[in-house]
Parts: sequence; structure tokens; C-alpha cells
Amino acid sequence: MRVIFIRSYKKKLIGTGMFLLAWCLLFFILNVFLGKNFLMKITINDSLTFSLPIEFKVDNIFINEQNPDLAIETSVPFIKPKTEKFSTFSSIKGKFKFDYPIDFILSEKQFEGNEILYHIDLTSSYSHGFIQVWNLSEPLKTFLDNAKSTSQLNYKSFTEKPVTINNTNGFMLDYSFVNKSNITFKANELFLQKNTKVYRISYFMPQRSWNKKQKKIFMDIVNSLKIGND
Repeated sequence: MRVIFIRSYKKKLIGTGMFLLAWCLLFFILNVFLGKNFLMKITINDSLTFSLPIEFKVDNIFINEQNPDLAIETSVPFIKPKTEKFSTFSSIKGKFKFDYPIDFILSEKQFEGNEILYHIDLTSSYSHGFIQVWNLSEPLKTFLDNAKSTSQLNYKSFTEKPVTINNTNGFMLDYSFVNKSNITFKANELFLQKNTKVYRISYFMPQRSWNKKQKKIFMDIVNSLKIGND
């Protein structure tokens, strides 16, 4: 005699599906109504407070070397991010100063002629840049248009917009180009004109290394530039 067992796999599958659906629905409801409680509140030096989802990662915090005391308080435990200190370079002859990451190497170069008055290289393990002061008698816009039309760079993208930094007018350039080794580079540049002098900040690296952190470093240097009176 044979005994045949008939099992309802269809009912079990439906039951399992309903159970998983209920869990997903519960998770969605908790996320909608209680999500605002899953935030990390960060306070820096009692001067800056903000909140962000706990799954977000806090990367680098940039501070000036002149303010070494960094106090960070959070509503939940977290690993304190690496801080990158800034130092200040002052050129008495050039009558300008700027802040730069302390791990950058600075070196001054001299050029023949009377166009480039000052040149300072900024180098790190991942980027290169420089700051220049030009003696320029023509309008800055004319100079930039001529420079672009005669440039030997193989541009992939190029944007230019007028800006005002610390009460000085100029232009911000954002572009990428391909070099002779077929490597794409990303570059940001600032040109400010004050009387007959033009102040240039250039920052570039391989495109694959460019990110929001690099953009912030460039803008921190730009916003720290202070130009004295001629």
C-alpha cells in the first residue's frame, strides 16, 4: 500500500511572501515617521552646528593653522575625521597672502621679462598648482580671450564666468584637457585684476583624482587670497 502526501507549496510561498511584505512595509513606515530621529548632530568649536543622516560619512574637516583647537561634539559616537590644517603664506614684496594646506610644498620661481612678477608653485602628492602675479596693461577679458585662442591645450570642456572675490573682480575658469600621453586633466583657475596687476591661482590634477574635496581646497585657497594696495 502506498501513502501519498500532498503538500501545498503554493500556500507556503504565498505565506512567506506576505510575511516579507509585512516586514518591508513596517520598515518603510518606521523610516518615514521616525527617520528624522536617526540623525547625527555635529557641533564644531561652538560656532557651527549641523545634522546629517547617520549613514553619511564625515570626511575631512579643514581648519586654519592659526586656530589649532578643534572641538567636535556629536549626538552619537563616531570616528573623528582627519583634519587638514592650513598655513598662511605672505609675500611682502608682492603685497598679497593666501592660505594653503600645510602638507603642500611651496617653491618660488623667477621669470625673465616684466610680465610675470611672482610665481609660487604649490605641489602635493596628488595635485599641482601655482599662484602668479602678472603685470598686465590690457583688460583681463581681452587677455583671457587671446590666451584661449592661442592655447595649445586639447580642451574637452571649458567654462568661464565672472566673479568677485574679496571685492576684486575677475574670472573663474573650469576646464578639462587631454595631454600628450592621452591623460585627461581637470583644472580650475582664478584670475583677478587690480589696477595693472593680475593675480592668478591655478589648480589641476588627473581627472580621475578630482572630487568635491579637491574643489573645496581650491576654493579655500581662492577665498583666503588677500591683496594689498599697490
